[in-house]
Amino acid sequence: MVKFSSYHYINPKEVESVSVCKTESEYPYDLKVRMKSGKELVVSYIQICDRDRARDNLIIDIQRALREEQVSMSNVLTRIENELHIIDKRQLRVWRQLKQLLGISIEED
Repeated sequence: MVKFSSYHYINPKEVESVSVCKTESEYPYDLKVRMKSGKELVVSYIQICDRDRARDNLIIDIQRALREEQVSMSNVLTRIENELHIIDKRQLRVWRQLKQLLGISIEED
């Protein structure tokens, strides 16, 4: 989960877009996050530099979270691959021992 301002926590996978706009109000600078579900989250700022800083930090946090998830998945796949390799070695050793115990010989063509 990524923190959006101090009001919202969002799932980075669900973010469709991040945009900025200017309105005519007491807090004229808006930072909007549109979710894939269609929901739109808006936080308004008084100064443009605060909004831009928040936008940059949000984008960096989203990219970091997505990258961490990819690395995590890659690590899990590597561990699974290593475990399968170990299991294959063990099974081969068990089959060879069983072949010796039963006195089975395999003829190859």
